[in-house]
Amino acid sequence: MKVLHLCSDYAGTPLYKDLVESLDREGVQQTIYVPVRSEDLINKYRNPNLLGAKYYYSYILNPYLRFNYFKKINKICEDVKSKIEYPSLDLVHAHFLFSDGGVAYKLKKDIGLNYIVTVRNTDIYAFFKYMIHLKNFGLKILNNAQKIIFLSPTYKNVLFNKYVPKKYRKKLEEKSIIIPNGVNDFWLKNLSNTRKIIGRKIRLIYVGEFSKNKNIPAIVEVIDRLREKGKETQLTIIGQYGDNVNKIQKLVSKRNKYIQSFPRITKKNELLYQYRKADIFIMPSFYETFGLVYLEAMSQGLPIIYTKGQGFAGYYMDGEIGYAVSPKNTDEIVKKVEMVVNKYEEISRNCINEVRNFTWEFIASKYTELYKNVV
Repeated sequence: MKVLHLCSDYAGTPLYKDLVESLDREGVQQTIYVPVRSEDLINKYRNPNLLGAKYYYSYILNPYLRFNYFKKINKICEDVKSKIEYPSLDLVHAHFLFSDGGVAYKLKKDIGLNYIVTVRNTDIYAFFKYMIHLKNFGLKILNNAQKIIFLSPTYKNVLFNKYVPKKYRKKLEEKSIIIPNGVNDFWLKNLSNTRKIIGRKIRLIYVGEFSKNKNIPAIVEVIDRLREKGKETQLTIIGQYGDNVNKIQKLVSKRNKYIQSFPRITKKNELLYQYRKADIFIMPSFYETFGLVYLEAMSQGLPIIYTKGQGFAGYYMDGEIGYAVSPKNTDEIVKKVEMVVNKYEEISRNCINEVRNFTWEFIASKYTELYKNVV
């Protein structure tokens, strides 16, 4: 089984490295093509110890291509054909519908190589929503794919209900499959093994960028509201990067007795320490990807407050591992935090049990089976 990965964000996150390494252990022969925007990204997250993986980093992207989608797709496609021995490949896995799927679609038209495609947050909430001129091309990519992968049931529902015409829905539904991202092995090797209970203090934690999308001011308001109700509530926010840092830091400075702010933490052991000090993870973003931080927090027995209709929603019923909330409704968020507290031990125990379903080993086995069935 020889698979070509087209992954425009491979150098942006270790997520795809974890997948490639897990697939290597499954015996999948992999070629990973990574277009980058700067030379310092070349070889980032490359693992030279994998015997069944070949990497091709190409410094091919420039700012102009961001505004000329089809020129970018054509340029990358020609680059792939010039560098990679494609006759020996069995399948292409495009990891983003538009950025990578466009290349896969063109490769299929040019050389007859079949592909599967993953639909991600940016495909739905950036490309389909705002780039109306590309909608029909996105549908072509979907219609010509062998299989369509969604990270969550929510992504699938949003795409089909909002952007896929009825005449295509049945055909596309039949070849759609849900496969989530996995959580890094570190978190599974360090699962919380103590019975978590919540005391008089309610300690919440947020980990991520300080951007407008992440809705941190609403979290601060929730903390204030809970304290006004007589609940001793504390908040730790970790990140201090993004487009809303100054506003958030100003909010925090007025509340430093019960809100702590830390810079981004890259060392897993340090982040583990912060999770273990907390009781509840909260991230009511306006738009959200699958959100691996949710899984990290769950591994430490932290119930989660997440966004309705976004990446993580749809896997669990309300109250199983936490609660989904409307990001603009602070009354609801306050209520859901209180509901977590009322059944804390049960939800905390569920989190630790359920996170075991997101191992990369299990997810790689699902991909391997999918690849074999497609070929």
